[in-house]
Amino acid sequence: MKLKNSKFIYPLYKLFKLCKDLKLQICITALVLLLSSFFAIYPIQYLQKAIDISVNSLHGDSIKSFLLVSAVYLILHILNVFFTGIFQYLSANLEAKIGHKVRIELFSKLQSLPLSFYDDSTTGDLLVKLMQDSTITVDGILKPLIFILKELSMFVIGFYYMAKIDIGITLIMIPIGILLCFFITKTGPKIHSLSQDERDSNSILWSKFNEFIRGVKEVKSYGQEENSLNEISQSSLCTNKKILNLQKYTIVTGSINSAFFMGIICLIIVLGGYKVGTGTLSIGGLSALMMYNGLLIDPMLNFTSFYQETQRILVSIERIFSILDKEGEYISKEDSFNENIFYNKLEVKELCFAYKDTKILNNVSFTINKGEKVAFVGESGSGKSTMCKLLMGFYTAQEGKISFDNKNINDISLSKIRSTVGIVFQDTFLFSSSLRENLLFVNKTATEEDLNRALEISGINLFLDKLPKGLDTPLGENGMQLSGGERQRISIARVILKNPELIILDEATSSLDPITTSKIIRDLLIYFENKTIIFTVHKLSNIAQICDNILLYNKGELLEEGTHEELMRKKSMYSKLYLAQFIEENS
Repeated sequence: MKLKNSKFIYPLYKLFKLCKDLKLQICITALVLLLSSFFAIYPIQYLQKAIDISVNSLHGDSIKSFLLVSAVYLILHILNVFFTGIFQYLSANLEAKIGHKVRIELFSKLQSLPLSFYDDSTTGDLLVKLMQDSTITVDGILKPLIFILKELSMFVIGFYYMAKIDIGITLIMIPIGILLCFFITKTGPKIHSLSQDERDSNSILWSKFNEFIRGVKEVKSYGQEENSLNEISQSSLCTNKKILNLQKYTIVTGSINSAFFMGIICLIIVLGGYKVGTGTLSIGGLSALMMYNGLLIDPMLNFTSFYQETQRILVSIERIFSILDKEGEYISKEDSFNENIFYNKLEVKELCFAYKDTKILNNVSFTINKGEKVAFVGESGSGKSTMCKLLMGFYTAQEGKISFDNKNINDISLSKIRSTVGIVFQDTFLFSSSLRENLLFVNKTATEEDLNRALEISGINLFLDKLPKGLDTPLGENGMQLSGGERQRISIARVILKNPELIILDEATSSLDPITTSKIIRDLLIYFENKTIIFTVHKLSNIAQICDNILLYNKGELLEEGTHEELMRKKSMYSKLYLAQFIEENS
């Protein structure tokens, strides 16, 4: 419990725990670092001996001793260079693995989070966390490791050997160290706050870049290039200001520390020079004292930068774990269901759903039997598409239930729901890879026969010859070179290749002309003859004569239900909508 309350240690502990499968490599790297640190410190006493021998005299046995001591110093220094090189290689390798681990864990978690998370997040902020924060987070393991094993070991060993030479001068370091720790802990919270401001501002800038690049057609069509540039410029200047605020603070605190330690060095030179003059300290001893003092001062200076840098790292760790600590939707549940969970009927009972306190669906109930063709109709915003997303498990209803063959959707693993249900959205997202890869994205094991069938039913074969490399033509960013109708054909082909038990066509042909729409729907009905299909449409004429049941939504409520003939006889809202569209289409 105390560990969790530590804002400094607990985030680092969580990061180490995340990388526990790398603990052997971390331990080996730590051992090599210790050896490197030891061979950086230990040779100094041999340098002291060599200086004292050379100052006293260089003749006879003294020359042999000088050469022997110098040889030992050289060998120890070579060992230091060797282990330092090994450490640099191991740490670079470890850094790459930790970075990969953090990015993969973060992306895996992002894939498991519900759509409601993405509704409240910006693409820019998520990209900053995936790329920038994950890179900075790597230092959360390496920097503490290097500081604790190298800097602290150098400080302890340096303090010991310095005390052996002159205890009086050495003890000066204790009150100085206490003052330094007090000063650093006072600057830490400010650096943490400035780092958070800088990272948040950077996320906003990335989001604006992403928005304007994706919305370049709208920007150009409305002649808003200059306004867009001004907005980006303002956001960039704001980010620069945050960066400079952080840099100014760290530079000022760093300069104060450096001036502080230069004063210490001057003090030791004065005291050491005095003792050499009085004969209580040798020249070699003073030289060694200055070198050991460097070993003490360097860790103190590095502790300052380490603490300040760690505050910046902690911001990234907190941002990373703000995602990793969220509960994903793919929670494993023990069940005995087969991959297909829909054999008889789909039931929705008294379902209510609200998003951010806005009621979207209210007391909706219906039953769809296996093999039926059903239409969700109604005006925009009536709740049709939301109902489809609930059937996919994208959101969870606050009241009521959805069940497949009397099994509550909340008790079924979402991977099985989504292997049973396939959906074609009105807005199709395409990857920048080839057309073939975009199609096989839903079914990597599809055969050429499966692919050709999907091309024919969806009508992709009608424009395939226009593409430079046919199926292997790269589609570019979100398939921008394709028309809306061509993009929808690709989405329809995907669901054909997936071949689920329940197919949801959410305005799937809205960008196609009536004749093409009729042909595709007819071919889909033949191919999915024994499957269940849910259509959501605005144009009632497309589905009026082919559906077993029609559900009319109005302001989040299921207002009417029945066949086309039954609803027309009622002469209520459905019949009015149908007749109004019929007159408009034939006028």
